[in-house]
Amino acid sequence: MSDVQFAPHIGPQTEPGWATPQELAGPRLQEALDWCGASLGTDRRDIQGQRLVEIVAWYLALPAAGALLTGGRFPDLRTGNVRVWIGDDPPGGIGTALREQGARPADEAACVAGLRAALIEHLAPLVDAVNAATRRPASALWRGMRDRVAGAFVWVGEQTGLSERCGELARAAVAGPVELRTLDEQLLHVREGCCLYYRCDAGTKCLSCPLLDDEARRRLLAAL
Repeated sequence: MSDVQFAPHIGPQTEPGWATPQELAGPRLQEALDWCGASLGTDRRDIQGQRLVEIVAWYLALPAAGALLTGGRFPDLRTGNVRVWIGDDPPGGIGTALREQGARPADEAACVAGLRAALIEHLAPLVDAVNAATRRPASALWRGMRDRVAGAFVWVGEQTGLSERCGELARAAVAGPVELRTLDEQLLHVREGCCLYYRCDAGTKCLSCPLLDDEARRRLLAAL
């Protein structure tokens, strides 16, 4: 099975929406927070910061999850090689770009270890910067990272029909527990912590919200 729909762009990307995680933790932080606020319709800095960390975590995890679940080429996520898209509608629907493809790790365990290391390497400076700028607790930002990484594995598993392995790989990737449940034949990931997005003007909770019970999730599913 091809992993083309999860594969990152390869080569230099020149559009202004691309940024390294290090730029987002530094000179482009305020620009990125402002876009996150506009995308959610909120001026709350804590929600903006939560969204920024979760977007970066998603774009780091998605191509890795796709490769691990489908047998595709694992992305080289080292510092200086990866960029993520901060803006509306990423090119081709893919928000991850690599300067070069890089070598494939030797085995699955090495891939998972590489993903964990990359998440910490890229997100530790970003979490510190977002915490300082928005006062959103670092513990909540790290929970959001784990939730988005786990969510990426579950989403890829559902999209590819390979959901039987996504929980195992998600737990390995975050090095901790991941709550999954099947609801009306759909596999769902229940977040470890709240994303706060429901406090925006739209006021809508998502299927993975830890504040919902299964009956509320069924009502949301029926409305989709």
